[in-house]
Amino acid sequence: MVLSDNTLYAPGNYFAYAAPWCATYDPALIVGQTITDTISIMRSTFPNDVIISAKAPDRYPTVTKCGVYGYNAITFGHYLSVNNAATMQSRQVKNIKTLTATFDMTLSGDGEYNILTESFLTGAAKDFDTKLEVGFYSHSTTGSASFAKSGTAIGTYVDAAGRNWTVTRVDQFVMFLYSGGTLLSGTLDLKSAFAFLVARGVLTGNEWFNGVSVGMEPMRGNGLATIHSWSVSYE
Repeated sequence: MVLSDNTLYAPGNYFAYAAPWCATYDPALIVGQTITDTISIMRSTFPNDVIISAKAPDRYPTVTKCGVYGYNAITFGHYLSVNNAATMQSRQVKNIKTLTATFDMTLSGDGEYNILTESFLTGAAKDFDTKLEVGFYSHSTTGSASFAKSGTAIGTYVDAAGRNWTVTRVDQFVMFLYSGGTLLSGTLDLKSAFAFLVARGVLTGNEWFNGVSVGMEPMRGNGLATIHSWSVSYE
């Protein structure tokens, strides 16, 4: 199955959606012409064996609200709206026992893009009007890395594998920037990262976790992310 822009595939706890949301703000951006995204999936193995493709203009986004052209992703649970097919239950950060995302992918293309794993923590379960965005850049463009580093410093997070992440905040966006450049396989322990933020007063632990996504943020030209495997362990 090949999903085009703004087409939802949501059979259960995992769903896929390509969102060229910059087109909402940029009248020169025409979905299907000046920007085209696809997510190719196999129903029998989803959310494994997913190919995310983006063809964006050969220039950086020029509209103020568009640091990137969109976000093409697969998601566990809920994202910025409720996934009615999901059976996972939102939990407060302090009550999460396990929350990891394990992945293996390859990247290609002559364009520039980010690979971002992110969650929206909310003031109440699935209340996306009150949200804090927590994102992990496992692959970033020069511009996005500079943006992250320009934020208010929170500290350096060292994960269980000994990898360093530079953590900063800009408004309601908390960013974990991988110091090693590009990370194509491994496990992200979100519970541990949330505990790091609680210890530094960024979170209280009362915030609600509703879901987590991994995907591509196109910034220029062509990009291809082949997600061989992606799975979330949560309880």
